[in-house]
Amino acid sequence: FFRELFGGEIMGYDVSGKTLLVTGANRGIGRAIVKGAIQHGAIKVYAAVRSLDSADSLVKEFGKRVVAIYLDLEDSQSITNAAATANDVEIIVNNAGVLENATRSVNMRYRHSNVKSKSTLWV
Repeated sequence: FFRELFGGEIMGYDVSGKTLLVTGANRGIGRAIVKGAIQHGAIKVYAAVRSLDSADSLVKEFGKRVVAIYLDLEDSQSITNAAATANDVEIIVNNAGVLENATRSVNMRYRHSNVKSKSTLWV
């Protein structure tokens, strides 16, 4: 369904050869975005989740192309740690459900972190 929905791109972004970070990557839309990104040529996807073992099946399916990374948007230290670990990210897909004011806070933290993302896609 991903190809039909996005036509080989993720919402207008060509992900071929790119590194992404997808929040809420362990189920539903986030999981579909991770799979679709890999299927459309992403070289690596950080599956940002609150429970690392919840991304085990993605890691098993795609090997080193999927890297599970701990991220809890309510925990500022986890945001800082994720930014330091995923410092090669080019596209961020914020699929995690958060309140609007929390989203602004996370966006500010990413902007002031070491992440040099060229794009942020808010889902």
